[in-house]
Amino acid sequence: MRNILVQIASRNSPSNLKRTLEMLYSNCDNLDNFDIQVIIDSDQIELYLEVIKEYPVILSIIEHQDYSWSNLINAHHKLMKTNKYYFTIPIPDDTTGICKHWDKAIVAKKGCFKDDLIVLYTISDWNNRDLKSHENCYATSDILKKNEHTPIWTYKFGEYLYPICDKFKIPFCRELIISFMVKCMYLKGINRHEKCDFYIKSFTDSNKMGTHGNEFWKKYSDDVYAEIEKAVEKMKCLQ
Repeated sequence: MRNILVQIASRNSPSNLKRTLEMLYSNCDNLDNFDIQVIIDSDQIELYLEVIKEYPVILSIIEHQDYSWSNLINAHHKLMKTNKYYFTIPIPDDTTGICKHWDKAIVAKKGCFKDDLIVLYTISDWNNRDLKSHENCYATSDILKKNEHTPIWTYKFGEYLYPICDKFKIPFCRELIISFMVKCMYLKGINRHEKCDFYIKSFTDSNKMGTHGNEFWKKYSDDVYAEIEKAVEKMKCLQ
């Protein structure tokens, strides 16, 4: 099985998707390192047909939801569980730049912790990122302002993440859940936040994503964090 699953969801933007796929393939080190899962809505198959035919992707078709990405998230989790990729990273279809040999940078971190409970943070410097916050596992930071927008996590970490997403039908903000899990792990003596020499230049909808995530977190934060603490207690049993 390949080491990395890249997940890209797209709607109304086949040109963006084409540009992002071309960017990923033209900047990779080894095609055998990764698969790309493209997720589109069932009402837009014809719109995306030309792009899908051009690139070797795994296509997932879902029913469109106006106010939630839960179908998208479920499709991603299902493929991860089925194929057991070591790492996964979701990226937007409007990503505007990526580092050369991005896949090699990710694969280099395989096995950096023997329990495989790994979350990688990137060296991207856009959107007022504070790399010190990531190094410190957000222990003294406002995660709603400093979280990693494109976290990379392992199959093993996903075994603890996905039940939380399923329970609360997480609509948008897995990256927030992951960041709070990283912080909770750190506070309980488990530091699995690792820097990866991977970067994305930017993507255009980051402010919108942050708004959706913040709204969700403010509504459900106590209940979700209680589940995160339970998950981290289970992680501690692996130590």
